[in-house]
Amino acid sequence: MKKINDFFKTKGFYVSLMAGAICIVAIGAVYMRAINDDSDEENKIQNESDMVDIAEKYDAEVYIRPTVQPDTSTAVPEKATEQPITAKKQEKSPAKTSAPVAKDIGVTVMEAGKNVANLSFNQEKGIIWPVEGKVMMQYSADKSVYFKTLGQYKTNPALIISADEGSTVKSSAKCVVTKVGENEEIGKYVETSIGDDYKITYGQLADLQVKKGDMLSEGELIGRIAKPTKYYIEEGSNLYMQMKCGKETVDPLIFLD
Repeated sequence: MKKINDFFKTKGFYVSLMAGAICIVAIGAVYMRAINDDSDEENKIQNESDMVDIAEKYDAEVYIRPTVQPDTSTAVPEKATEQPITAKKQEKSPAKTSAPVAKDIGVTVMEAGKNVANLSFNQEKGIIWPVEGKVMMQYSADKSVYFKTLGQYKTNPALIISADEGSTVKSSAKCVVTKVGENEEIGKYVETSIGDDYKITYGQLADLQVKKGDMLSEGELIGRIAKPTKYYIEEGSNLYMQMKCGKETVDPLIFLD
């Protein structure tokens, strides 16, 4: 009986000892876990502190992830208050202006075009001679004509009428002056529109009496015969008369009365 009691006493001692050991291990584990958590938190704080210190040193920005992300799914966007770009462009759009006025001719370009459109060329009636004289060189678009001053043969896109220097040059038909100019070959010239896409150009002129945009009646004074240019010295003083229908030249003799 005494041996049995001693056995249980001995066995109970070891059980108690083992239970105590387990409790100590459990408490140690909990303590170590708490220490590790505190250490992780301290390391985290230390790492973030180090990042901030580095950012301040190099004047940089550091983003630290927040522990809780804000819920912006229900956020209402603010109403835009800026004006659209198209509206700004419309404000800067230039205002419409009236047709430009050609001051040197005293009429607008639109009016000059309207006057040309109102003209009508009567081909059966034809045109009058612009100057008194004889034909020095005929119009020739297909065959070559000899130019004495140039010493060569070439086509002639105009009618060359012999006329004394200072002789008056008149409009061959009712017309609008569409151009006034000057070049080496024919000197000062006047281009006129007589209607239905027909035009007459008068060259080798002096003392011009017309300007661009003028409306002229048949027989109205245009200018006078000038000294011949260097291209017509041997031929002598003359009137250069070129006639066109559209872009094609035509023989003025066909329509001269």
